Amino acid sequence: MDARLLVITLMCIICCDPSSAEVCSKMVPKVVNYRTKIGSRPCGLWNLGSCSEYRQATRMENTEIKVCCEGSFGRVENGCPLNATSDKACLNGKWTNQLGSQVQFNCKNGNIVGYYMTSVGNANGWYDIVGRYTFNGPNHDTIIASWVVSWNNSYYGNSQSSTTWNGIYYPEEETLHTHWLLVRYQPREDYWQSTYVGTDVFTRTSSDDD
Repeated sequence: MDARLLVITLMCIICCDPSSAEVCSKMVPKVVNYRTKIGSRPCGLWNLGSCSEYRQATRMENTEIKVCCEGSFGRVENGCPLNATSDKACLNGKWTNQLGSQVQFNCKNGNIVGYYMTSVGNANGWYDIVGRYTFNGPNHDTIIASWVVSWNNSYYGNSQSSTTWNGIYYPEEETLHTHWLLVRYQPREDYWQSTYVGTDVFTRTSSDDD
């Protein structure tokens, strides 16, 4: 093995080994479920007692994870290619579309996980997302990305629908242009009206380093 290649390989192993002191800490958002008290109601025998009433809700909190360090050879994980010069070459961070809906991307090795909060319809709270991405273009910095949301969470329940987004991230514009397909449950005889199509343009509002 070439000596320089051996050095690079050893550096990556040291950096990415969770037991290594070279591993760095990073704060990422996490959805937390909690209950809020909204009042009380009579209960018990002949309604002589008082019972508290609660509402399920969600909030975003930061949690610490271990990630690979960043060195002279560039970031080796978290959604960036080895030759990336900054986080702006990645999808990591929070994005907002033209209607005010928000999405938080956490990307790694071609996989997307994160959270989505819509500003339209009856679907309050944060929803988990999962997807895939790949680098394209002459400079290997244009990204084709896809992700899906199943509209079912502890805050609002099951909306019996899901949405997929597919689009292209153009780094020179810092925008993610997408088409979406929303599929809503319909009985078999009405299947023809189960799918809706539209477009969204997402703009980055913060990166993981902000």
